[in-house]
Amino acid sequence: MKTVKYVVIGGAIAAIALGASGYSIAQSSSAAASKSDQAGMPYRATLNGFTFPLENYRLSDADQRKVNNAVDALTARCLQGFAITYSPNPRSDFADTHSRIYGVTDEAQAKSFGYRSPVAVQRVTPQAAVEAPQHAAVRTGAVSTYNNKAVPSGGCVGEAGRQIYRGQHASLRGLADGLIFQASDQARRDDRVREVFADWSGCMKGKGFSYKTPIDAMSGLAASNGAAGKDERSVAVADAQCKKQNNVIGVWSSVEADYQKKAISAHRPDLKMVQEDLQSLLTNADRALAAEKAAR
Repeated sequence: MKTVKYVVIGGAIAAIALGASGYSIAQSSSAAASKSDQAGMPYRATLNGFTFPLENYRLSDADQRKVNNAVDALTARCLQGFAITYSPNPRSDFADTHSRIYGVTDEAQAKSFGYRSPVAVQRVTPQAAVEAPQHAAVRTGAVSTYNNKAVPSGGCVGEAGRQIYRGQHASLRGLADGLIFQASDQARRDDRVREVFADWSGCMKGKGFSYKTPIDAMSGLAASNGAAGKDERSVAVADAQCKKQNNVIGVWSSVEADYQKKAISAHRPDLKMVQEDLQSLLTNADRALAAEKAAR
C-alpha cells in the first residue's frame, strides 16, 4: 500500500534531453544543490523513489486493481445465477500517476507528449463488450426481478461491493483523500513553495513563457484529446528544465510531506482504523479471487 492515486500532471528524469537543451547535467546538479542548501531542502529532480506519508493510508495502484477485479469476479458470479454471461469492460490503467503529481519533469517525455501521460497516449483501449440492456439492469439493480428471480439491492454489482467492502468504516473511507488534498492546498500556499514558484516563473520568463506557477503552465494545455501540439511541448520542456534548475520538486514535495505528517499526527486513531480497513478489504478481495479461480 505505497502509491496514492493523485491527479496526473508530469514525469521522470532524462539525461539525453538535458544535454540536447544546452543545459548540462552538471549545471543542473550544481545549481540545484546551491538552492537546496540555501533553502534547507533536499534536491529532487523527480518523485521517483519518494513516498508521501499519507500513501500508507491508501491502496496502491496494484491493490486497487485487485479490489476492482474481485468486485468484477463476484459480479460475474452473481449474474451467472441469472444465466447471464458478464465480460467486464476494461478499466482505466492507474500507471504513471505518482511521478506526475507535480507535472512534467522528464524532458524527453515533454518533447514527445507535452503534458499528456505517455501511458495514456500510447494505450490501446480494447473494445468494450456490448451489454444487453436487460442484463445491465440486473447488474446495476435497475430491476427488482429477472425471470421471476429476485435481483439483489443495487444489482449484482451492489451485492459484490457489499461482500468486498464488508466490515469497513464507511465514514472513514474518504479521510486519507481529504487529508491529502488539504496538505496539497496548504503546501501551494506556503511561503517556501511560493518562493520556489517565483524562481521557476523567472526561469520560464527567460525562456519566453509567462506563467506564475507550474500549475498555471499546464492548465488547459492537456485538456484536448490526442497528441500534444508544438506549443504545448515547448512549454512542457521549459517547465521541466526550470523545475530542475530551481529544485521545485524537492521543495514542493518536502513542504507537502511536512503538512501530511502534521495531518497524520492530528488524526492518528482514525488513520489506524483506515489501515485496518485496507487490510480487511484486501483480505476480502484475495478470498473472492481465490474462490473465483477455484471455481474455473
